[in-house]
Amino acid sequence: KIPFTISEKAYYQWVDGAEGARGTTITIKGYAKSLNLSFSKIYFQDQAFDVVPEFNGTDFVLSATRRELYKPDLIMSGDPADEFGNRPPGAAKSKIPFDLEDDEAVLEYSVNGRESYYKVSGIEKLDKDL
Repeated sequence: KIPFTISEKAYYQWVDGAEGARGTTITIKGYAKSLNLSFSKIYFQDQAFDVVPEFNGTDFVLSATRRELYKPDLIMSGDPADEFGNRPPGAAKSKIPFDLEDDEAVLEYSVNGRESYYKVSGIEKLDKDL
């Protein structure tokens, strides 16, 4: 039995055209059933998000954002030495130890220092214009 209850779960994807960045923000809200509960990571859409939970009494909010540049400068040249430093396609993706659908996440949490994992399904995608 898990030491918390999830009340809300949603994510949105955003683009910052001025800086050439894009990202995903995920938010999970709930309440704790244990005083010694802590959260450290959210695994979501092939990414590991570090999380710093906000507690207000037994209520908590987990919010995490992953940001990446989506238009890196590529050097195209006939001389391979000039292209040193270009990143190969797909190199920014990290592989997580879980096989998840797009609306699923795994929470890494601990109680009294004992680490555990909990799968959250049905995470709602929000449409946000930022």
